[in-house]
Amino acid sequence: MKIILSALYKGGIGKTYQNTLLARTLSERGFKVLFLDFDSQMNGTTFLTNKQISDPIFKEQNIFKAMRDENLKENIVELNEKLQYVPGSKGVNQFETLMNKKNMKDRHLFIKGLLFDIYKSQAYDFVIMDMSPSTSPLNTSVMSAASHHIIMTQSEFFSMQMVPQYIHDIQKLQKDYGVKTKILGISVGMLDSRSTLEKKVISTIRNTYSDLVFETVIKRKAALKRYAAEGYPEKRNKPERNALQDYNNLTDEILERMGYTNKNAEVKERA
Repeated sequence: MKIILSALYKGGIGKTYQNTLLARTLSERGFKVLFLDFDSQMNGTTFLTNKQISDPIFKEQNIFKAMRDENLKENIVELNEKLQYVPGSKGVNQFETLMNKKNMKDRHLFIKGLLFDIYKSQAYDFVIMDMSPSTSPLNTSVMSAASHHIIMTQSEFFSMQMVPQYIHDIQKLQKDYGVKTKILGISVGMLDSRSTLEKKVISTIRNTYSDLVFETVIKRKAALKRYAAEGYPEKRNKPERNALQDYNNLTDEILERMGYTNKNAEVKERA
């Protein structure tokens, strides 16, 4: 089971789109996927499900209850046969209160422990996590739980400048707490293909991080904003397929880097 987190300490870079669409794309290819929403804004939950934050089901089962009761399984909701999720909650802001009696190491490794039974059962091929774009004790714990990190950056300088800090924090978790995690790559998103400056930024990113950068660049598409408002398109015409093509291409690269010999679930990863 692979636990993937696409993130950066910077908002507006498309991380929630990437995490939810990665979960969707993998599940459509036949993989069993669990999506976990650790962002108090719950954008991932609403985009994934096309439900309002006020939907009663999110009060009955959510990530805060999972953390409070230390029981993830009881808070899993089925979206379809291949895709399940734990809804987000504003209650995640109480993480530090929940951790009040735990030492620093236990706080950092709490989410990893929360996932232990799921990991042991191997009920899923992938767990996709979404978190807020900031530094916080909760996010540190989420980062510690990931087996694979995808560092996201927008094709602009302020976003690019946050990449070294994020890499440093991953390496610190590896060193200080023995966290076994891998940086799978750096993805570049929200590109305005008309902007010469943004293309220069991408060139700088590739020159700096070389093969770590995915070939696929996620271009800014108006259709994605429409999906956020109207829901994910289960049936697609050509424009909708085009809007999602970058995410399909990125998924291909992600699977390849993790050693999968086929882009669908029928053929599993190489030993």
